[in-house]
This record gives sequence, structure tokens and C-alpha cells, in this order.
Amino acid sequence: MSNLCLDLNFNIDLFQPEFDLFSLSTVRFQTIGINAINPVLINFLSSNNIEIRAVEVFYSEPDFGGGIHSDGTGDEGTDVTKLNYIFGGKNSLMHWYELIPDARKVILNTEKNTAYIGYYNEDTIRIHSAQVGFPSIVQVAVPHNVKNFEEPRYCVSIVIQDITTKKRLPFNYLSDLFKEFKV
Repeated sequence: MSNLCLDLNFNIDLFQPEFDLFSLSTVRFQTIGINAINPVLINFLSSNNIEIRAVEVFYSEPDFGGGIHSDGTGDEGTDVTKLNYIFGGKNSLMHWYELIPDARKVILNTEKNTAYIGYYNEDTIRIHSAQVGFPSIVQVAVPHNVKNFEEPRYCVSIVIQDITTKKRLPFNYLSDLFKEFKV
């Protein structure tokens, strides 16, 4: 098992019945309200001392290759996990990378003013690739990107945190917490 991606099966629908993901505009990045999320999922997470900080939607066309990046600016640590749900994107892959010594990095902001660190391809070495399932916990503090191949892909990326401390959650903690849901 990798400590970068883990497929789970909560057997809980992600969205409220009236929410239609495919009615959203096909822009690269947008956020949606937590009110679009199924209250059963919110309560399930809450019963595990987890709350949703934000819900991000990433859209990519076929043959899309995203830039190598890590989420945030590093101020939340080197082990930060999101809960991802993938719709479409047949055979798409998420890749994780190790940085070479003296790798260059650039702190950037999305159009929604969320920070991330961009890296140059030549400063990275691929260490793992996976087809992300539905849902999956994914490590986002390690440099990563996505390559989409055959069909449009929506990634609903749920930013989660501890209810009490408001801190982001490490991968192994979530892997242990959700061990009965591992696929």
C-alpha cells in the first residue's frame, strides 16, 4: 500500500440529490458550497471528528497534463490529505514526485486565491502513479499532478480538517481511521 493514495468505499453518495455536477461550467478550477454535499457524508465525517473546510472542483479535458505542484504553501506541514472523488477521466493517472536537491519552486495562487507551490518538471523524479478511485484519500503536500487521457474528468476535492484543532489530517491517520472502508 502506498502512503500517497488509498481508495475507499463509504457507500455514501457525495452530493445532495438535487445537485448536478455536470451542470457546472467547465472551467479548470472552481469551488462549490458545502451545502451541495450529502448531509449523510457530512455527519459520517463529523462522527469521526472531521469537518469539511472547502469543496474544490477541478475539470480537465481529454489529453490534459497538469503542472507539478503541492497544495498550499507548506505552512500546514508535509503530510496533508484531501478526500477526492473522480467523475469521468477514464484511465487518468495521478503522479507523485520527489524533488531533486536545490529544486526550484514558485508559490502561486489560483483564481480563487488558494495557494500552491509549482515545480519545474526537470527538478522532479516520479515516485508513484495511481488511478484515483471514488472516493480516495490523496496526499497533496507531496508534489503531484494529473494526466488525463480519454474523456473529460471532474475531480471533487474535499479539503478536510480536524473539527477541534482545525488542522489538516495526515495520510496514515486517515488510512488507519478508515481501514474498514479500504477497497
